[in-house]
Amino acid sequence: MGLAAGLSLSGCGTIPIYKPTITNKVIYLDELKMAANKLNIIQHSSLAFNILLVKTDSGYTALQMQCSHQNQPLIATKTGLFCNAHGSSFNLLGKAMREPAIKPLKTYETSILNHQILIKLTKK
Repeated sequence: MGLAAGLSLSGCGTIPIYKPTITNKVIYLDELKMAANKLNIIQHSSLAFNILLVKTDSGYTALQMQCSHQNQPLIATKTGLFCNAHGSSFNLLGKAMREPAIKPLKTYETSILNHQILIKLTKK
């Protein structure tokens, strides 16, 4: 599947950006490429907001980069996500850490199949 990588300035370092193809509302990502970084930003023209793919001890978490307070786009850093509009912040599991947001971020189901990370674009 086609992946184009770029870099995004985020906090003190850079987080790779991948622009995958989407088939039947599923994003397919090469597990080997994604495993090289703890964080990867997934962008696609059909997505209203980017997705932050977070590598965890037990697999991957996919977070919609949309603030749960007033639906603003979030900025990803190496330690979490931040909303420039009103100052809300979230940890890398999507939990609201600073108000005004109190609800967690929307997540997507992820799985691994044949060395591919699958992100199902139906929200959990």
